[in-house]
This record gives sequence, structure tokens and C-alpha cells, in this order.
Amino acid sequence: MLYTHERASKHREKFKKLMLVTLALFGLGLIFPLLLIGALMMLLISLKEYNTYKAWQKGFEGESKVIDELYIPGSILLSDIHLPGKKGNIDHVLVSSRGVFVLETKNYSGEYWVSGDTWKTRGYGRRRRGKIAVRSPAVEVKKEATAVSSFLKKKLRREYTVHPIIVLTGDAKIHGIKSSEIPILHLEDVPVYINKFPNVLTQRDIFEISQTLEEYAAHIKDMRTATGE
Repeated sequence: MLYTHERASKHREKFKKLMLVTLALFGLGLIFPLLLIGALMMLLISLKEYNTYKAWQKGFEGESKVIDELYIPGSILLSDIHLPGKKGNIDHVLVSSRGVFVLETKNYSGEYWVSGDTWKTRGYGRRRRGKIAVRSPAVEVKKEATAVSSFLKKKLRREYTVHPIIVLTGDAKIHGIKSSEIPILHLEDVPVYINKFPNVLTQRDIFEISQTLEEYAAHIKDMRTATGE
């Protein structure tokens, strides 16, 4: 969560600086018309930076929504996890008596088509009528689940099955959900899905796993006592 917020803030500040340069060039372009070409180019760069900022900000809002709204009694939700030696962050890891679950949050809007691990959305510009591939949440979350499993095995000397889940917090229309090997769930459906699993972890297991991960997490929500940090 903090990682996503920091990236959003970074791109927002960069956008502001680019816009200042753009406005300055437009102002000078009134005196030196050739500078208007540079001003237009800077405007395009600024708009691209703004779109990047909005994407990171939307991701942050989606991750925050999971923290605020997901409630599964007896579980612990660890968010924004940075495992040592790994690039990027893991959105959420939920530890409960039902097992260990990695939640990859996607605050998508628009329309997407899923075929196995392949995700596509509508193209833009000249390709508006076609579909273009996007970075696959399924591939991401499977890698994250493997990383968590390996980390726990190294630290606790025990094999734990880690279940990957893609959690949707936006209003996107997703086609082909059933073709995905990884569950694709709306946030409100996550508790129902997880509670279908049998109890496999003891309270001691939950404590040891969460304690092993907590120093790498930016936020911890302890639902064993109905309170969060």
C-alpha cells in the first residue's frame, strides 16, 4: 500500500514539474513561436505522466479498500509486503485457519477478456476496435504465492500451501473468468470463497506465519480481536 502510494506521489510530483515547464514554454512561445513545438511535446509527455500517476493512485485506492472492507474473523491481513531480495511488493497476504492466501488487488475499470493466464483489454487510438494484451494479474499473483511459500519454508522449515487470488475492487467488466486457473473474485466474494476451505492451520500456525511476515509488511489488520493497526 505504501509502495503504491509512494509511486503515485512520485509521478504526481513529476507531472507537476513537467506542467510548469510546459506552461513556461507556451508563455515563451508567444514571443518565440518555434518554442510552441517544444511546448506541445512537453504537454504530451506531461499527460502521459499524469496517466501513470492516476494508474498508481487507483491501485492505491483499491488496496486501501481491501484493508478497510475485507473482514474474515480469526484471520490476519498483512499488506504491502516487501520480501527480502524480491522486486516490487505483494499487495496482501491473508493468514487464517483456512490457510495462507495471496491477494493481488486490481482496481480495474473498462472491459477485459481473460483466457487462461492471458488478459486483454480494448486498444486505443488506431487499435481502438481491437484488443491488446496487458500485464497478467494471474502470472503476477502466482509468482507472489510461490515467493511467499518459499520464504515461509526457508524461515519456518515447513511447507505451506499458498493460494493465489485476484481481487477486483473496481467496476470493470471481466469476460472469461471461468477460464482462469486463478480465482478472480470481487472483494465482497472473498470471505465466502475462503471460508469454503477446510481448517488446516492452528492458532499457533497463524501466529508463527504472521509473525514471520509482519516485519516486511507496511500494514497489519488483526481480525482475531476485531481490531487493526
